[in-house]
Amino acid sequence: MTPQELAQKTWDLYQSHGVPIEVSEDILAERGLQMDKTHLESLIQEHQKKSQEASSGQFKSGLGTDSEKGRKLHTVTHILHAKLREMFGEDVKQMGSAITDQKARFDFSLARGLTEEEIQELTDRIQNVIDKHLAMNKAEMSEQEARKLGAIGLFGEKYGDVVSVYTLADESGEVYSREFCGGPHITNTKEIGTFKILKQKSVGQGVRRIEYDVV
Repeated sequence: MTPQELAQKTWDLYQSHGVPIEVSEDILAERGLQMDKTHLESLIQEHQKKSQEASSGQFKSGLGTDSEKGRKLHTVTHILHAKLREMFGEDVKQMGSAITDQKARFDFSLARGLTEEEIQELTDRIQNVIDKHLAMNKAEMSEQEARKLGAIGLFGEKYGDVVSVYTLADESGEVYSREFCGGPHITNTKEIGTFKILKQKSVGQGVRRIEYDVV
């Protein structure tokens, strides 16, 4: 098999059977073989792109449905991402996301499922931010400037020379969320309402999915 075919096989094993990419790499190395890592990265990015698209409303590179409900869910997704990293560490990365006018889902890297207690704590932390009635502020800057400010974005995403950064912060300057984004948002978290987690599940080795809504 060619290096590209080995990369495709590695990705297929990960997608279909949850075989960690690192395990496949070790097996290939033992046999004196090497996959095309550039091709593997392109397969991962293609998957992330597709996973961000929903049937009735698309969420692509941070773009959700531009409706009142979509803007609420899009904004709360930023808070969810920040609180997951706060609870489980900065190694947590967004692996995909989708928003419709009915609900949203968020895929992220984590090796295990959340306990009921952790789901409740996560819900409480997110609701606490919502209830602070924080204004959503947008600023445009270079990617380098945004990184210096601690802005986070989609894992593997390629950004342009100028990026839009959305920040939720209080009057004292404490930041609750700061992300690269280009999608629709509410103007203040008081518009969001009540956040609730509908369910969680595994969608691959080391990748979890949370489905959620706001009412």
